[in-house]
Amino acid sequence: MKTLLKNGTYLLFVQLLMDELGRILVFLGVGLAIGGLALIFGHKIGLGGLPGDLVFEKQNFKVYIPIATCFVISVILTILVNIFFRK
Repeated sequence: MKTLLKNGTYLLFVQLLMDELGRILVFLGVGLAIGGLALIFGHKIGLGGLPGDLVFEKQNFKVYIPIATCFVISVILTILVNIFFRK
């Protein structure tokens, strides 16, 4: 592929690819950090025990369906994405 592209076009392509890859890795890292903090502190601020969350318990069996928590997180993420990625 190097020989097919002339006049530094290959180097420019590689540089653009690395720039984009770097940005993607930074956003993934920030997203993982925010997700980790949400898991750590989410229960302390009330997520995970909202009135719309369903819990079914038997003797040694428990099913937890966080409907209201998912809705709240979805609304928050929608607002944040619209703020940061609006053109």
